[in-house]
Amino acid sequence: MMVLDSYSNLLCGGQQDMTVIPFGPCHGAINAFKLASETILKHKTVYYTENILHNRHVMNMLHEKGRLIQAAIEDVPEGAAYLISAHGAPPKTYQIAAERSVTVCDLTCPHIKNIQARMRTEISDGGTLFIIGIKRHQEIVALAACNHPNPTYVIEDAQNLMHVPTEVAQPVRIQLQTTIPALHVEELIAVIEEKYAIKARSPDRDLCAAIRQRLDYIEQLPKSQQIVHVLGSETSQNTRTMMKAISMVGKTPVLINELPPSDGRELHTIITATSHIDREEL
Repeated sequence: MMVLDSYSNLLCGGQQDMTVIPFGPCHGAINAFKLASETILKHKTVYYTENILHNRHVMNMLHEKGRLIQAAIEDVPEGAAYLISAHGAPPKTYQIAAERSVTVCDLTCPHIKNIQARMRTEISDGGTLFIIGIKRHQEIVALAACNHPNPTYVIEDAQNLMHVPTEVAQPVRIQLQTTIPALHVEELIAVIEEKYAIKARSPDRDLCAAIRQRLDYIEQLPKSQQIVHVLGSETSQNTRTMMKAISMVGKTPVLINELPPSDGRELHTIITATSHIDREEL
């Protein structure tokens, strides 16, 4: 993956006659940042287990607002303030917080909350759940916990499927991480469908709306546009999805791994898939 550490490196390349496409963060990310900021300013010292957003720039901005301490929920002092990631948390986290009288600020994206609620209603159906996504991603950890006690297999690649039994409890369901489009994992979906004689039900139904918008834009890029600069963070699955999508349409993605200056929108390049929070907008 090609990475530029700063805008200055981009400008030194002499890029000319390009257009800025200012895709901003989704509503869930903006709301999470605002709520986290308000909580930090109110309580001064706030605990968290998982990064609020998988973007180091955003986390640095939050650390500037007060004292943020990373700790497991079991180690958070009684009565303290605690932030739940925008990607959600397992039900057990809420239970432990209540037992310890911890003040919870729940930043979970409303879209992810809806998926969790649906999964809890499907528990009574039994069966087996395949989640295609990143095993250690907090969204996946929380979703898998919502399916307990039914068996759940998190699949990152074809090798993971080799360790899944041939016979599993029916019905079999497939769930994708909200930042991973079906097109990027269609081979994995096909293998699960064939192995267990099922048909995935609208695998893209839970795809993040902001991701969908950016993917549509990438599909429409003119042939003359061969290099696409992505303002993002190497720790963000959102950014990685955009980089892969750009490669799949035959273009070269370049990650700009730095916060934008105040006049960032005036840069003569295409910038897509940003999950950055603009200081001036907040």
